[in-house]
Amino acid sequence: MTDMIKNVTETQTIPAITIFTEESPFEKWLRERPKWLQTAATPLIEAGLLPDQDEINLLADLCIKEAMNQPDPSFKTIPQGTYTQQPVGSELKIQKLKNVTGVNAIQTNAELCFGDTNISVIYGNNGSGKSGFVRLLKHACGTRVKSDLLPDVFSDTVINPTAEIEIKDNGITKELNWSQSNTSLSQLRHAHIFDALTASAYINEKNEAAYEPRTMRIISALINICDQVAKVLTRNKGKLVKTLPNIPVEYTNTSSSNFLSSLKANTSQKSVNQACNFTKEEEDERLSLEISLKRTDIQGRLKEINQQKTRLIQIKSELQTLKDGYANTQLSNISAVRIDAFMKRKVATEDATKVFNNAPLTGIGQDSWRLLWNQARSYSEQLAYPSLSFPVIENQARCVLCHQILDDDSKTRLRNFEAFVKGELESQAQAAEIKLSSLIDSLPVLPKKEDWNIKFDNLKIDSTLPEQIYDSLILLQTAIKQATAFDQLEPVTWIPLDNALKSIENTLLAELKILNDLQESEKREVLEKRFKELKAKEWLSQHKASIELEIQRLNQIKILELAEKTTKTTALTNKKSELAKEELSQGYKDRFTNELAALGGNRIPVQLKETPAVKGKIGFQLVLKDAKQKAQANVVLSEGETRIVALAAFIADITGSHQATPFIFDDPISSLDEDFEECVVRRLIEFSKTRQVIIFTHRVSLVTLLYEASERLKNRAEGMNIKQPEITIYVGAIRRFQSQIGLASDPSINLKDSSPKEALEDMQKKILPKLQVPSIANNININEYEAQIRALCSDFRAIIEVCVEKILLNNTVRRFRRSVQTMNRIHALAKIKPSDCDLIDDLMTKYSCFEHSQPEELPSQTPSLNDVKNDIQKVIDWIKEFKKRVVVN
Repeated sequence: MTDMIKNVTETQTIPAITIFTEESPFEKWLRERPKWLQTAATPLIEAGLLPDQDEINLLADLCIKEAMNQPDPSFKTIPQGTYTQQPVGSELKIQKLKNVTGVNAIQTNAELCFGDTNISVIYGNNGSGKSGFVRLLKHACGTRVKSDLLPDVFSDTVINPTAEIEIKDNGITKELNWSQSNTSLSQLRHAHIFDALTASAYINEKNEAAYEPRTMRIISALINICDQVAKVLTRNKGKLVKTLPNIPVEYTNTSSSNFLSSLKANTSQKSVNQACNFTKEEEDERLSLEISLKRTDIQGRLKEINQQKTRLIQIKSELQTLKDGYANTQLSNISAVRIDAFMKRKVATEDATKVFNNAPLTGIGQDSWRLLWNQARSYSEQLAYPSLSFPVIENQARCVLCHQILDDDSKTRLRNFEAFVKGELESQAQAAEIKLSSLIDSLPVLPKKEDWNIKFDNLKIDSTLPEQIYDSLILLQTAIKQATAFDQLEPVTWIPLDNALKSIENTLLAELKILNDLQESEKREVLEKRFKELKAKEWLSQHKASIELEIQRLNQIKILELAEKTTKTTALTNKKSELAKEELSQGYKDRFTNELAALGGNRIPVQLKETPAVKGKIGFQLVLKDAKQKAQANVVLSEGETRIVALAAFIADITGSHQATPFIFDDPISSLDEDFEECVVRRLIEFSKTRQVIIFTHRVSLVTLLYEASERLKNRAEGMNIKQPEITIYVGAIRRFQSQIGLASDPSINLKDSSPKEALEDMQKKILPKLQVPSIANNININEYEAQIRALCSDFRAIIEVCVEKILLNNTVRRFRRSVQTMNRIHALAKIKPSDCDLIDDLMTKYSCFEHSQPEELPSQTPSLNDVKNDIQKVIDWIKEFKKRVVVN
């Protein structure tokens, strides 16, 4: 039965669930669902996978089998204890964007790496391409709130945005291909992205909660599966087209018409057989009625029928004579007499052989001899010696055969011959033979075949039947004259011809009755109705196969309708609404309150107001708390307060899902003061314990705060002897060069957590070897060299600044950090000497011109490559020496 859908074309995933042994009320409720739906729920729970189209078709098949009460080993039940504990999702990280094409003004085939750490920070100044990468990720992940993703509007060429996204799913690296012309990537559908547009949606609009608890996600998936299975069933039902033609209008209101209109899926085969069984008798009756109803000369037809009846009686009488004459008893009697004659003749012949043993010729007593002797007697008695007894043997008598005078031997031989013929054995043999001949002669004489055929032609009977009877009788006559045993005779089979004659007789009688009834008007109506019934039944019998197919179709439709009932989502939707009240509404409010407090927003007078639920989905709106006058929250709150409230609502929304999927933030601390910044950083660090956190920012202070918060968390854990996940931070950078944006570059020393010494040694190993002084021999462009050496000097100057913070001042004060940290640090300031200050001062003066703009009338001179090498080595040596100094009390 079935080519047994789904809107989602690619495989989708939902977080996998860890199985436990205790049964929850929700699990008990789920066990009460149809078996096929439990089968669909099992892989959702065990593997977190939504079915593809082939699996939807298989589920539709199971749905049909359940409607038919058919067992199937594919039916599954929900594992006990599924919903007792929190779900454990798969660990997913976005590691790299590659071959980015057609996205804003980001360079073609751009690449952006996010590393393999807890926190990934992508730093870039305004206009460097951060928002373009975020827009790309929002479209690839299919977030609710996103803006149009445009190509480079300053280019004449329109390119469809595409990208390759490298992810790590439970430790396995995978490559995903995304194109704006296709849908979002199912593997990233649970990634969460926060930017200014998302913040605006939370603070300015009625917000429909994006997250769903795990039970609700299962129900949402099952509702989707039910819809898709229902579409398969509906499609299959549409293929079951009726092939049974409508009964002709003239047969309306007949028993056959009523039967056809009452066909149902449970109509039995017995009922079909009864309704469609159009017998030979009914066919004859229908034909007779049809002919009779059309007749105008009823009296003439009655006369013809009587004549036919007379001929039929005569034929039946003649046939009866043949039947009696060639009956088995007669044939058996003839066979018995033939055997008797044969045996008596044999005995007489054997006796003759004994009597005439010395005769000069053999064969005395045989048939030919006896015939000769009998003919000789007739000749003698009638012609030769009419007055004398045969054989005449007086003197001078002659042989009647050879006409010679008989001698004594001949006379003696003739007397013996006559004595033998008139003896008892010979007499018995002759008597038996005469009886046999008499029986055969008494058999009925067959008419000529032409006359035989004419008799039956007049009755309009099938000619093959009488011809077969005639041929059988001829063969039987021949066999009677030759057969020596009854079993050698083939009796005539009269039954087919008898049945045909009986049918003709019945037809004549039926027509006779009909014609008599037709002469009465009331009976004519009854006959016309009967004729209509027979015609309708004949039509029904001709379409029996189509009727059986129609019952099969109705049965299939009934099964599909029963199956469709089990795909109704009312119970699922009601349960989802119930859970929404329990888990969504109150849970979201509580999480928002907690998040706002964690982000330092306790003083902000806002609260969540629930909006009416629609199909199990709960909406919320951020409103002012205790406001005396009506006003929107975003109009009253400051930009920073609005940002922190929106961030709290966003985090409360997505953390309810318990999904270990990436959080992506585009400038999360934009417009925030220092207090809010530090609270946000602490939350980001907390998030990074369980999932990847990706941050796009133009604030160096955010990077510094992340490093400090991570270090502080680590130190506190070590001080309290607590084991916790290690927080690692990856920092990447993008920049703009003329009209191209999104160019990946190494982050500056200010964005790294490495020491100045490591940064300087890295310069020596990676940068300095690549620099070559321009000359005619090496064909190096002087402008390219100038740009490279100036970039090197600028980076060197930044490292010197960091040396002041980390080496000279021992991290007691840092740029972008609010606190002054003196514990176990300030005593190291005693190591500072005037020569240290001179060194730093000289180098800062020498290399500041490459970091800050200079007057055009006093252009800075590019130092030689050797000078830079020497200065770098000088600082490395100074760091080593400075760290070895001992503070003298």
